[in-house]
Parts: sequence; C-alpha cells; structure tokens
Amino acid sequence: MRMIWSGVVAAVTLAVQPLAAQQVQFPDTPQGRLAAGFFAAVNATDEEALSRFQQANFSEAALKRRSPEERAARNRQLRESAGTLTVLQVQSASATQIVVLASGSVLPEGVRLSVTFGFTGGEPPKIDSVQIQSQ
Repeated sequence: MRMIWSGVVAAVTLAVQPLAAQQVQFPDTPQGRLAAGFFAAVNATDEEALSRFQQANFSEAALKRRSPEERAARNRQLRESAGTLTVLQVQSASATQIVVLASGSVLPEGVRLSVTFGFTGGEPPKIDSVQIQSQ
C-alpha cells in the first residue's frame, strides 16, 4: 500500500491520543511546534480543528494549491485509510524540513507513515507542504 499526499494535506478528525502520552519530543523550534500542532489537529475530535490549524499555520501558497473542498476530501481519505495517527519518532529536523515516522490505528500491523513537513523561510515560518507516504 502506498499513499502519497503532496502540497497541503488536509487530514481528519480522529480520536485523540495526546502527544505527551506518545513520549516523542519534537524540536523546541517554531517548526517543531508546527509539526506537533499538525498531529494534534489531525487527531482532534473537533472536525474543524485541522481546517482552523491549516488556515492559521499553512503558507498562503499552500492554501491556494487546493480548495477547501479538496482539503476536506483529503481529510476524509486520510481518516479512512490511516485512522488515529501516533507519532513514533522524529527522524530528522531542520529549519526547512521535519520528517516524522507515525503509525495509524487502522493501518495493517507494521505499516508506518513517513510524514514530511516543508516550511517557508519567513518569520514566523509556515507549513508549505506535507507529504505522507506509507513505508
């Protein structure tokens, strides 16, 4: 199974597993906080949480790549195919990119997702892309 989402990934409303309970440390940087916030929004029980997160934290260019309807469709697709996301490891982190390994509650056992965040260089940085690929 191979799933790839490039550009703006709209995710879904899922049952929450608090990030603190996952025992994974994101970098203490604006980019690390954005990546952690993305997972919190994806796993929120409030269906509009991710949409609000995207509006506040994605670059203008990223938001223009897909309409709100397209992002909502991607939200549903991610929810149906992956379920609740659990962060397993931050594999790499820099000012321009963070790569995270995650699992999904409805994925087959052993399937992992590589979630790559691309960031703008501005102040404050914004998420410019999210790519999710199964491993």
